[in-house]
Amino acid sequence: MYPLFLGKPASAKPFADRLVDVDPLAPMRWIPMTWIEWMEGRYDVALEYLDEGFRECPEIRWFLFFKAQLLARKGEVGESLRVVQEAVEADPTDGVGALCSLFRSALEGDAAAFSKQLTEDMKDTLWNDPECPFWMAGWSALLERVDEAIEWLERGLDRGWINYPLLSHDDPFLDNVRTDPRFALLMEKLKPEWEEFEA
Repeated sequence: MYPLFLGKPASAKPFADRLVDVDPLAPMRWIPMTWIEWMEGRYDVALEYLDEGFRECPEIRWFLFFKAQLLARKGEVGESLRVVQEAVEADPTDGVGALCSLFRSALEGDAAAFSKQLTEDMKDTLWNDPECPFWMAGWSALLERVDEAIEWLERGLDRGWINYPLLSHDDPFLDNVRTDPRFALLMEKLKPEWEEFEA
């Protein structure tokens, strides 16, 4: 589903359709379908996919993680926090629980808790993941940690997350960094790369 990292949902759709054709009962089929709708701005449809996936396989709490992200970006912060709590209560120590706890601290503006939860081991894991720098950039921006947000954005670009539409204007979590000159330079560098890339 690399085209989604690039902000090319139309190019990603054949891959998602193929996944359904090959294994129509695979629970994780809902994730790329969710991303496609998210990237197209159809949040409500994306949320329906996540709910369907969670009904099928409630043990896959990644559905809750993505649902919380989407709800918060829709401005439904209270509902997002409720979903986060559900994910954390199931298991606060695994990857989903840890990420949801970190997100909750960012969403609540609790910088002290965010710093405490972000251990060096966790940061190292997130730093080397192709997707997590995007999440970390947004959460750092929510806490107005602009330097850290820019650092995570740079890392995300290095790891292949060149979703120009999402980064440049679509993701509301990044609003706090969009006025920073460093962000403008990153987007200026990124735009032609995104335009020229054939997914």
